[in-house]
Amino acid sequence: MTGLRRNRRRTSLYGTLAATASLATVMAMAGTAGAEARHSPAPFAAQAQAFGLSTGEARALQNRADTHLAEEGGTQIAANKIRLTDGSMLVLALPGGHAAYGKDSNGQALAQYPCDFGHFCAFSGTNFTGDVRDYFKCRENPMPFTGRGSWENNQYTGTIANFESSDHVSRWHDDGAYSEDKDADWTWVVWLRNC
Repeated sequence: MTGLRRNRRRTSLYGTLAATASLATVMAMAGTAGAEARHSPAPFAAQAQAFGLSTGEARALQNRADTHLAEEGGTQIAANKIRLTDGSMLVLALPGGHAAYGKDSNGQALAQYPCDFGHFCAFSGTNFTGDVRDYFKCRENPMPFTGRGSWENNQYTGTIANFESSDHVSRWHDDGAYSEDKDADWTWVVWLRNC
């Protein structure tokens, strides 16, 4: 009887150890999968290469994306695109002399960012250049750009965008969609209510 009890204890101990090891493996895999879901540079490196970026340019682009992710949160969804936690999209202009925003679904180079219908797009540079904040949800949004930039209001006809100072007061508004400004002053704009 004593031998039978020892065998049961051993079996129980081995079963517990095996279960613990399996659980640890599953948890480690889940942690790795979670980390990869937040940031997995491999697919983005291939995409950057498809954009024609050199290894150094791809690394510089990823470093910029990492900086924005650390400062603002969000999820990187492409080599140069981050879906921010507020629902807006940050699109980073590609470095060098490459098509500024990558390629469209047909593989055609995008020299200008296509601000889709129903969206308000703010650009860090004049003439619709530089990084882009693509706002879709109707809300008050922080304006991270400073200096001279540009914007395109391609929302539903008549939708008015309000440009607000630090006290959340609208100091200026556009004439309603469709409207644009190729040379806008972002220095005083702290908040943008896109509708």
